[in-house]
Amino acid sequence: MSVVAIFMGVFGVFAGWHWKLLHRAIRDVDRYKASVKAAKKAEQEHWLRAVLFSVAAVIILIVLAHMH
Repeated sequence: MSVVAIFMGVFGVFAGWHWKLLHRAIRDVDRYKASVKAAKKAEQEHWLRAVLFSVAAVIILIVLAHMH
């Protein structure tokens, strides 16, 4: 009977340890997804700024070219 109790205890510790690792992995994946989402948003904002500055530079160059 004590062998069964020891086996159940070892199995419980083993299962609990894997459960903890599973939840840690899920939390890490969620954190990674949030980081990727934030990075994509920042990338879109920077692209928008780059396009706006490019358009402004082209307009300034056109105006300067027509002034001479």
